[in-house]
Parts: sequence; C-alpha cells; structure tokens
Amino acid sequence: LVRIAALAARLPSSQQDVPTVVTIEARDGHEVWTRKFGTAAPMRSVLRAQGGQLVEQLGPVTMQFQIMARDGGMQWELRRISFLGVPLPRRCFHVQAGAEPGGRGYRFLVAVRVTGMGELIRYEGELGVPD
Repeated sequence: LVRIAALAARLPSSQQDVPTVVTIEARDGHEVWTRKFGTAAPMRSVLRAQGGQLVEQLGPVTMQFQIMARDGGMQWELRRISFLGVPLPRRCFHVQAGAEPGGRGYRFLVAVRVTGMGELIRYEGELGVPD
C-alpha cells in the first residue's frame, strides 16, 4: 500500500545517501519547489499562502500547514490533507516537518507516516545557499 500511495503522490523511489538538489522558483504568487534525489524522477510541488496558512500541492495531494516558530527554527503542522480534492482523515497522517539554522543554510527533516501503512517518505539534510 505504501508503494501505491507513493506512486499516486508522485514521490521519489526509495534511496539512501544520494546527492540532492533543490530548486525554488518564485512565480506569480506561489513557489515551485523541485527536489531531485539521486536518480529518482524529480519531486515537484507548488506552495502558496492561503488564509494565513501554507498550502502545498504535490501531484493529486493537497496539504495545508500552519507554520510555527520553534527553538529558532520552524515546524510545519498539518491541518488538512486531500487527494483529488477529497478530504482524507488527518489523524491517519503523522507528519514531521521542520527546519532550523545550520551551517550556511538550514537543517531540515520531512517524514510522513500513514497509520496502517507505514512510512511514506522521509528525507533530511542541510539546504545551503549557493555561492
């Protein structure tokens, strides 16, 4: 089930310790984030502010987050999630997402577990600012 859910959400295949490139493009009122993990197909999402929250569109999945300041960094708290516009039970999705200052950029962790299915995605590292 995890593989089917990951495929439906257009998440990258499982890999460990691979080079990662993140590109953020500011566009008309939103940002397009493209994450390239090793040899996997790029993972693209569109982020925009809406009603004081952050909305991320990842393929057919839409997530709405409240951004909270914590310990000099920030945490993304999942408020709503839907698939093809159909609301999903938030209590089934355990999202850990946040960033804190580190090195020349910030350290981040993103992990999503689904009750009854297991870990859907997890990635972490340091996002630096190019010279």
